[in-house]
Formats: sequence, C-alpha cells, structure tokens
Amino acid sequence: MKVSRNRYLICGFVMMLCMGLVYAWSIFVAPLEEDFGWIRTETSFVFTLSMIFFCLSSLGGGILERKIGYRWVVLAAAAFFLVGFVSASRVQSLTGIYIAYGVFCGTGVGLSYAVTQGAVLSWFPDKTGLVSGAMLMGFGLGGMLLGSGATALIAWFGWRATFLLLGVVSAAFMTFSAFFVRPAGKEELLLLPQPAREPDRDKGSRPETTPRQLLSSPSFQLLFLRTAVLNSVGLVVIGNAAPCATDIGASAVLATFSAGLVSVFNGGGRVVFGAAFDRLGAKRAYSLNIVCVLAALIVLMGALQFHSVALLLFGYVLAGMSYGGVPALNSAYLNWRHGKKYFSVHYGVVNMTIIPSSFIGPALAGWIRVTTGSYFNIFLLLLALTAATVLFSKKINLD
Repeated sequence: MKVSRNRYLICGFVMMLCMGLVYAWSIFVAPLEEDFGWIRTETSFVFTLSMIFFCLSSLGGGILERKIGYRWVVLAAAAFFLVGFVSASRVQSLTGIYIAYGVFCGTGVGLSYAVTQGAVLSWFPDKTGLVSGAMLMGFGLGGMLLGSGATALIAWFGWRATFLLLGVVSAAFMTFSAFFVRPAGKEELLLLPQPAREPDRDKGSRPETTPRQLLSSPSFQLLFLRTAVLNSVGLVVIGNAAPCATDIGASAVLATFSAGLVSVFNGGGRVVFGAAFDRLGAKRAYSLNIVCVLAALIVLMGALQFHSVALLLFGYVLAGMSYGGVPALNSAYLNWRHGKKYFSVHYGVVNMTIIPSSFIGPALAGWIRVTTGSYFNIFLLLLALTAATVLFSKKINLD
C-alpha cells in the first residue's frame, strides 16, 4: 500500500511561506516612520522583539504539542497571527506596534514553526534533509515573495489595510492546514520508505532522546554554541547587506539587489544543504557548511579591502547559502539522531540560539561600523569565532 504524502509537504511549504511574513517587517518601516515620526532605532526593535518571541514560543509550541496535540497548537498560532496583524492595522502608538507585531505575530509564527516541520517530516523518514530544507526554504523566501506583494498592497491601499489583509488570509490558511496536515500515525510509519542510513543505536534500536537528555549532552551543547556563532554571521550579513554595499560605492539599486540576493540564496541553501545531509551524511554536510561560512567571510573581507562590488555579491551568495544551511542541517540532524517523538521541543531549543545571535551579531556589527567606519573588523571577528568552532566540532556526535 502506497502512502500519499506529497500533499503534506505542499501544504506545509505554503504554511512556512505564511510564517515567513515575519521577515517582511522592513517594508512597513518607512510608512510607519512617515506617519508617526518614529526613528529607526525604535522601529528596528520591533523586529528584534518578534525574533525573541518567535524563539520562546517555538520552544513552547513543542511542549504544548505533547499536551494538546498538533491541531490545537496550530489553531492557537493562527489566532495569535490574526490578533497580531489586525491589532497592527489599528495601532496608534509605538507600544501598540511592539505588542501587536513583536509579541503577537512573533508568538504566532513560533508556535507553529517547529510543530509544522515535525508533522511534515514524520511522513518523510527517507528524505529528512531534503524535506526539512524545502520547508525551511519556504520560511526563508516568505518575507521576500509575500513581502513584494505586500509592498504593492501598501502602495495601493496603505499599510493599515495591508496588515489587515495579510493577517486574515494567513490565519485562514493556517486554520485550514490545522485540519489538513497531521503527523503520520504508527501504522502509516510502517508503510513509509526508510532512510538508507540509520544511527547506530544499541544494535539497531532507536531510543528517543528526551529533552532533559538532550540538554545535558556535551555534544548538543557544543552544537548549540556552534549554531549561535553561525547564526550571528548570517544575521550580520542579512541586517547590513545594503548599507555594506553602499559603503564600497554600490548604487542604491545595486545595494537593494544585493540584499535580495542574500534572501534568495538563503532559501536555496536550505534545500542544498538539506539534500547534502541525505546524500553525504551529517559529518560531511556540516563540514561543507562551515567551509562555506569561512569562505564567505574571507571573500567579504576582501570585498571591503579592495572596494569590489563583484566580490561582495559573491560573498553574499556564499553567506546566504551557508546561513540557510544551518537550520536545515539542524532540523535533519535532530530528527535523525535524536528521534521524532520530541522533535518539536528539540528544534525549539536549538532555535533559542537566535536570541543571543540577534543581539551579538547585528548589534555588535552596528557598533563596530560606527566606531571604525567599516564592517571589516566585524567580519574578521566572526572569522575568528567560526574558526574556533572548527576546533570543537569534532566533539559533536555526527556519526
């Protein structure tokens, strides 16, 4: 009996696109600043706040799924998403947008992020890396693809109507998906194709790692630290792509293009490294990813040193690819090595790295740029930190 499963992947991919709207915050910055007179420091904190609540609720969503089930967690996420966007369409104060977009929208995305991946991945034990990459590509591209449409809507109807429309449509699709997507059942799991490689666990048995065991594992602690460093690299590039290009003489149009280039390869990197995990195994795929990060930083430093826009764009391609590969590899690895039972909780834990990374990377990059007049030293520092992770990566259990 053949199990039909591609429909879950398609629906999950579109759900991740909707959740990726959280990355489209920047398109609302200019109209909000124009209407209310807010300054960039104030509006930038909205995105930081949304990332914090995204991480916290991602962990909470995994815990809640164990208690109330996948469907109710996604329905709760849809409710948060709807309340957040509808409230954002009616804000009259900075505090209001912090709560609406930062707290409610960030929470809505986080609640459904890990549990949706876990549900879809349960149908693809033979393609864990590829499917996790495809799902995460949807999340990475959501801000760019749907954000482009939202830009047109703002021009036609204004930012208030755009917030309202995005909230209603996204919440409606998430509600539909809550009843359509589900984790594979025990009997269905027996009918699904199995991976060619399995972790050697107790002569073929696959005991599930509990969250307590995961957190106490030195191997996972090193993986967490490594992920925090690599996320810092990605967030520095994403948050400063356009101004960095402008610094070396790129036109405004080319600077905007360069920021989009990072997003495109961020999405593509999730599929590429997810597929690499399936074909090459965890150790080789992770090694390839960190080599890509090191190469990106070296190329970017060269671009700043020689004021080469061509080198900068190549560096953005490498940085986008490598940053996109980090969540795809972690998703596939946790599912493969530590099991499916607690996947949503485990993935929520590793996502917590975004919180320190969002402060360490972008904040430090801004301070260094202001004090030195260049981004060169932040790339040099990140190169040193990334090289340091290579020293302890051999202690991470990737076999």
